Amino acid sequence: MDIGEILTRAWHITWKHKALWLFGILASCGSQSGSSVSGSGYQSGGSEFGKSPKVYEDSIYRFISWFEAIPDEKKVWIFGGLIGFTLVLSLIFFALSTVGRVGLIKSTIQLENGQDALTIRQILQDSAPFLGRAFALNFLIGLVIFIFTLGAMLVGIFMALATYGIGLICLLPLFCLMIPVGWFLSLIIEQANIALVVEDTGVLDALSRGWQVVRSNIGHIFVIGIVLSIGLLILINVFNLPVLLIFMPTVIGFTSGHGSAMMNGLIISSICLVLYIPVLILLSGILQTYFHTSWTLTYLRLTAKPPTAGPMEALPSAI
Repeated sequence: MDIGEILTRAWHITWKHKALWLFGILASCGSQSGSSVSGSGYQSGGSEFGKSPKVYEDSIYRFISWFEAIPDEKKVWIFGGLIGFTLVLSLIFFALSTVGRVGLIKSTIQLENGQDALTIRQILQDSAPFLGRAFALNFLIGLVIFIFTLGAMLVGIFMALATYGIGLICLLPLFCLMIPVGWFLSLIIEQANIALVVEDTGVLDALSRGWQVVRSNIGHIFVIGIVLSIGLLILINVFNLPVLLIFMPTVIGFTSGHGSAMMNGLIISSICLVLYIPVLILLSGILQTYFHTSWTLTYLRLTAKPPTAGPMEALPSAI
């Protein structure tokens, strides 16, 4: 397998067919929704700048007093509503991520089969038959990982409490081992998703096929996985670097200790952040497009059947 050809072809597809960027953005919903950009920010009213810490302590105390005054029945409803809202929002992002991933896989297959142009509507229509199974596949995998992670955390907490922390130290090598194991499982999951679309399989058959492809081509899979992981990690850090520069005016303003400087720094940082977020979303979509296109091409190359020679024509007999 020519890895250079795969990476070059993936970039050619990514750059030429910009309709795929939308599906890359959707695919990034499952991996970038909790990024530092979306969770960062300094929110505070302008009238609070320059006030003494006593003011903030009083505000916190008033909030605690207000919350404690809420009846327990309403607290249950509040927490239940927050949990329900979080679950619904997570499912929405999960569904969007599935649409994006399946769309990228299906589009790459069609382009490799000789199709020249793709439209967003066409990609959605062609991907529709696979969305339900892809959602079930990734939801099942996510549920198993969540249960395993929760169980490991509970075991770690129990060991820490029962042995005064000594047992937790003994479990550290196991926790470190989970990093490469998790990366290896991600390779199987990626191949399973592609197998589901390429070979039109069911959920369990896709998992079995993904494991078979990885096991049979472990060297090629590891190399392409390392190249993509390191390359994307470097690019993501480069793209996130401007975020640190964006918040420099805020840091400088808070360091000065003057209310006007704090306000001006916060305003400048907020404007720059609002302007940069669309750029970051677009760059994330392009990266996801390239990532899934590369993996789909890898699967197609590894599972391609070698050409077979046709039946040999009988030689004319000498008369």
